[in-house]
Amino acid sequence: MDNIFAELQMTSANSMNTILDARKKMNKLLHLFLERPERMELLNIFAHDFRNLEPQTFVDCDSFFIDQDDPTLYIPEEYKTDTYGMYGAFGCKFCGRYVYPVKDVRGDVMGWCGYDKTSDIKYLDSINYGYKAKNATVWGMEKMPEYYKSGRQVFFTEGIVCALYARQCGEQACATLGSNLTPYVATIINRFGDKARIITDSDEAGNKFKRIAHRMCPKARVLQSKIAKDLDDSREVNPDVKFELPKFENRFYRSPFFT
Repeated sequence: MDNIFAELQMTSANSMNTILDARKKMNKLLHLFLERPERMELLNIFAHDFRNLEPQTFVDCDSFFIDQDDPTLYIPEEYKTDTYGMYGAFGCKFCGRYVYPVKDVRGDVMGWCGYDKTSDIKYLDSINYGYKAKNATVWGMEKMPEYYKSGRQVFFTEGIVCALYARQCGEQACATLGSNLTPYVATIINRFGDKARIITDSDEAGNKFKRIAHRMCPKARVLQSKIAKDLDDSREVNPDVKFELPKFENRFYRSPFFT
């Protein structure tokens, strides 16, 4: 029996070492994209022409753009494997997308999320080690120690761009990377108790998310926009939305823009 337990422990340790080694490689892959000379020009275009957000908002979260052409010329062969989530059988999965690294609490890359407003699949998640990072974490996890120490409210939106808008307004924000609230993600949200603010989308999936969030995160305040689908669309409908977010520090505040 002792031998069986020892073998299990060794297998677990080996698996963890494999994951940690992969994340180190993914950190290096991230820096290859961050060092591309065209990065800032493309982020400026994205920020102003597509999202009307400040370029620095995207810079601060290490986002970058991958051209439609497969970035074969500047990506070493060792990274062209599905282990690191960027490549698949048909080449780079994120060509033509703005990419956000999904990091763990230490700031190491554990996955990728690619955004393309024109695609039927607006957000594309990478698969690393056989699972999607969004099932076990939130985007913005590296900010958790800072957020927890602040004692201030933390917004959890479905989409990354909504979280970025909240950050630009001076708020603390993360993204659940969709409307699927897993037990792992619920545990993260529950760490913030009654300081958690969950903003679900105002659609069928968001309504389901809202019901589940009430059950799995009972201390969090769950919000939905009355004027648009999500927070990002709401600020385009009415820019005064930005003045509402700080008011939710009072968990009993009733907003004209949110239910």
